[in-house]
Amino acid sequence: EQIAARPVDRQILQDTAMNYRVLDVNKFGDASPSYYHKMIGGYHAAKLTRYQDLIDHQIGKNNTEVLNMLNTKYIIVDDNSAMENPDAMGNAWWVEKVDFVDTPNEEMAFLNDFKADSAAVADARFKPVLENKAGVKMPGDTIYETTYAPNELNYHAVSQNGGVAVFSEIYFPWGWTATIDGKPAEIARVNYVLRALYIPAGTHHINFKF
Repeated sequence: EQIAARPVDRQILQDTAMNYRVLDVNKFGDASPSYYHKMIGGYHAAKLTRYQDLIDHQIGKNNTEVLNMLNTKYIIVDDNSAMENPDAMGNAWWVEKVDFVDTPNEEMAFLNDFKADSAAVADARFKPVLENKAGVKMPGDTIYETTYAPNELNYHAVSQNGGVAVFSEIYFPWGWTATIDGKPAEIARVNYVLRALYIPAGTHHINFKF
């Protein structure tokens, strides 16, 4: 009763896919849309500084590639309608190239003009994890989320040659761990705020747990 569903909320909730995000243009900083959806915006008194940086420099400037990497499947334009974004990257994807930079400003600047489906950028300190690990995607290479919970995520990955997978989840090293087929894996940060893993060739199960 406190947060009545709008027609647009009911429209989006017809999509029963497990995990996607919504951008409400007119209520970006409002907490109420988060009652129904996983939001790109919202309200919290103590936002992560890195995410606020992304809002200030990219989301606020309507950088569509950044919205795609955040898996923005729906954009609410008013209380009655939403547009579906066909270019949302989904929960995880393979990239063919990772560029390395030395400063956060360079990392942010990379996002001004990039293609989320093929390229990523990382701080140079993640070279030991990701350098020379990305490669050309082959027919049949896939990665998708199999279960979702706020504190645990599972994925199924298949690739001919192995490579770097980007996950549309915020990089937060204090508490999150990753395993590939039950063996510990190091989580890298790419695209200023997201997670990435090097995944070997073959078929694998990936788990993130807080």
